[in-house]
Order: sequence, then C-alpha cells, then structure tokens
Amino acid sequence: MAPKDGNLPADQTKSATLLHYLKIFRKYDISGDGTVSPSELKQALEADGVHLSDSEFHRFLSEVDADGDASIDFQEFCELAKKLFAQHVREKSKLVRIPRAYFHPAQFDQYAAIFREYAGADGILERSELQQFFSKYNITVSPERLQGIMAEVDDDQSGTLGETEFLILLVKALGAKKRNIGPGKCDLKLLKDEGWSMVEIKRAGYELKEFMESGYTVEDLLIPHLFAVADFARAGVPFSDLIATGWDCARSKESGYTLIELVQAGCTILRMRDAGYNDLDAAVSLRANGISAARMKSSGWPLSQLMEAGYSAMDLRLAGYSTGAVGAMRQLVPSVGESMHSKVEPH
Repeated sequence: MAPKDGNLPADQTKSATLLHYLKIFRKYDISGDGTVSPSELKQALEADGVHLSDSEFHRFLSEVDADGDASIDFQEFCELAKKLFAQHVREKSKLVRIPRAYFHPAQFDQYAAIFREYAGADGILERSELQQFFSKYNITVSPERLQGIMAEVDDDQSGTLGETEFLILLVKALGAKKRNIGPGKCDLKLLKDEGWSMVEIKRAGYELKEFMESGYTVEDLLIPHLFAVADFARAGVPFSDLIATGWDCARSKESGYTLIELVQAGCTILRMRDAGYNDLDAAVSLRANGISAARMKSSGWPLSQLMEAGYSAMDLRLAGYSTGAVGAMRQLVPSVGESMHSKVEPH
C-alpha cells in the first residue's frame, strides 16, 4: 500500500493538483486511516463533478485498486481521479446531465434523500423499487415512456440506477424545466452555495474570472483539465499566484507568461527550462537579468549556449569550466555570438 497522505514526498505535496485531491481525500477519509471505501470514493468523485454509472465506476476501480483490498489509499485515489477528470471534463455533456440545473436546492435534497431511502446501503435502486417510488408519490409514467427514459439514463444497461442516474430520470419523467442559470442569468456564487461542483459550474458556461470573483482561489481552480494555464494568463492572474500553489510551471511559455515573470516569481532555472524557456534567446535574457553562469550550468545549460548567450570566459571559469574547455569551445562557437548578445540590456 502507498504511503498515507501525511507522509507524501515533499516534491509531490507541492503539486497543486495533488493538494486539490488531498483536500477531497481527507474530507472522505472519515476514520483518518489514510484509506476510503469504494462507496466513499464514489461520493467524493460525484461531489467534485464526476458522475459514473456503476459498471464504469467498478471498471475504473479495478484498474487502480492494485492490491484488491477494497480500500483506496491516497495514491490509488489520485490515479483514479486523474483518469476520470481527463475523461469527464473533456465530455461536452448537456446540462440535463446536471440535475441541479433542473431542481431547486430543496427539491434536489428531497429527491436525493428519497433515493437513499429506497436504495439502501448499496446505493443502487432496482427497477422494481423505482415502480414503488412512482406509485407512492403519484407520478404517472407509462411503461413505454419509462423504458425509453431508462434506455437514455441507464448508461451501462444494468437495469439499476445510481443516485445521479435516478435524478436525471426524474428530470425527464417529471418534464422538469431548466432553471434560469448561466452567465448573466444568475450569480455563480449562488450555484456554489447550492453545492454545485466546479466541473458542473464550468459546464454551465461560467469562465475563470467569474469563478475567482465568486471566491474560488487559484489553488481551487488549478486542477487537471478544468482550466488551461492560458486561461489564468488571460484573466490577469499574476504568475506568482500560480507558483504559490506549488504549480510546476508546465506550459507557462505557450500560455503567455513571460520569462521575466518567471524570474520575478523566483522560479528555479530548472523550472524555467521545463516551462519551455530553454533556447538561446532565453539564455540571453537570463544573463541580462543577472543569472550567473554557475546557476545556468547547474540547471543543465550547455557550455556552447552559455558562450553564445554572451557569458564571458571569466564567468564560465567561475562557473567551474576549465580554461581548456572554454578555449576549445570558443574555437567552435562563432565569436559574433558573444559580441552580439553582450549588448543585451537587463529587463
């Protein structure tokens, strides 16, 4: 079994993605023993906007529960969550797949409580129990209509329903009208207070800026596939705010953040290279901004690029290169490189 959440390696705990998963995991790890049961796991995923049929859930569960002990530790939870977010956030689901878009909070809570009453401990509603529910609450649905709705809702064709499938069925059976929600129609904070997940809110059409105006933090929003890094750049989120969450700078160059922003945020040179700033122009800019040849060398920059970027022979010797190595490389690197780049002014 993997280490419990309190004993994760330091480099992992700095990841904004893992911090997000850790919050969810701890919420449902009621016993505090570093594991959650399959039923708790399903609740955790659904609370974060990932809804699965029973067969889908058990299929994914079998892939990550390597030791087959029917309890999920944090590492297994992360593996499953990454797969499911990647799959479900990419889907262009219609709002009919979000029951909250059709039921007001009191209705939603009432129907969810009814489902749990009928479904029992296994969280599954049999078709025969569904008929009992309709009879008790005087809901008239013809057998043909019910069969058609079940075909739409029961994705795995199991003949049984989980909570979300049941609520979607009710939306269709009752002919519920979509609420007046969406950007410009209602405040995002209203949906947040009602219990909508971030994934559901995004599917309703709200943008990153609206999330932040409603009280979500950068750390909350920097989860896989919810928003691209470029969205944060367009929303004017300072690069330093992303770094503060433990983000690894992936794709920051292509997303529009500049090298100078990385420098000012205190990123390591290695992170800058990983972010995409690993070419000659980047080396020139880093030299112009006071980054020593020694730091560049320790982060993987080759001697040839350091010379082309304009670092002097003295800089390179102080960085640990021998006089012989510097002299030999000078024979290979055009002298125009140094004279051209040495004129670059700091930003």
